[in-house]
Amino acid sequence: MEAMQPIYEKYVMVCINERPAGGRLSCGGSGGGADVAGKLKEAIQAAGQGGRIRVTRTQCLGVCGQGPNILLFPDNIWFQKVNVTDIPAILEKLGIKP
Repeated sequence: MEAMQPIYEKYVMVCINERPAGGRLSCGGSGGGADVAGKLKEAIQAAGQGGRIRVTRTQCLGVCGQGPNILLFPDNIWFQKVNVTDIPAILEKLGIKP
């Protein structure tokens, strides 16, 4: 094992977990998490911050009923019930003027 410093200054973990139809709620496809992840990544790239901030699509963060969910690391900020209209507010938390 080799320890190192993170490559990016900030990581934005967006849940895109998809559960079978009829089961528990999920953040993925029908929940909108995948759409949020894609549009958030585009916005960060358009702001020229792709080398500083990494959008990572992740599986279940454990609170599907509150999804889509986003975890901002290392700030330890949790966003729940996110949709694409929330992207400007998330960008502001990342220090990006929308």
